[in-house]
Amino acid sequence: MVAFEIDLEKYGTNPPSEIIIRTVDASGNVRNQSVKLKINLEANKPKVEIQTPAEGGFVKNDFSISGMVFDDDGVAAIYYRLDKTGEFTRIGEGNSFDIPILLAEIADDKHVVEVKAADTGGTESDIMTVNFIVSKEEPKTKIIAPIVEKTVTGTIKMTGQSSDANGIKEVYLSFDNGNTYNKADGTEN
Repeated sequence: MVAFEIDLEKYGTNPPSEIIIRTVDASGNVRNQSVKLKINLEANKPKVEIQTPAEGGFVKNDFSISGMVFDDDGVAAIYYRLDKTGEFTRIGEGNSFDIPILLAEIADDKHVVEVKAADTGGTESDIMTVNFIVSKEEPKTKIIAPIVEKTVTGTIKMTGQSSDANGIKEVYLSFDNGNTYNKADGTEN
């Protein structure tokens, strides 16, 4: 029996699809035999999982971008970037990552984080993304009419303005100290 190890990692994304085995017997006869290889490059890529922030989640305090990377060869590097701007930043190696983000350093609005990794053979993972929303303040509402200091009777029409850096989705009114709410018409003005 003859054995020979082939490190397919050194070929990166262009591994051989065929190996030719040449056998020479003691009397000098030569035989070449072709062996086709079935290689699944996708299965060899590191796998990245972003655990926080959650997809579509709201962030209201300092937070961490955290997760795990899985690879059979070992993880050589992990990279991330925010909002698809600039180059990826290397954050380390190993199977896990935790990137602290201060709320003061990121704007209100929708954001995206991207994370990728490379294994010890240089094979890169697919880029994983998570979308999240930063909300630093609660929405603000101002009642325009009727004037609060004025006593009113009968049927009244209330008007006001609501604002938030992330936009206003809905406005509700309660007339019984928050036990029930009625949806108002409009959103921001």
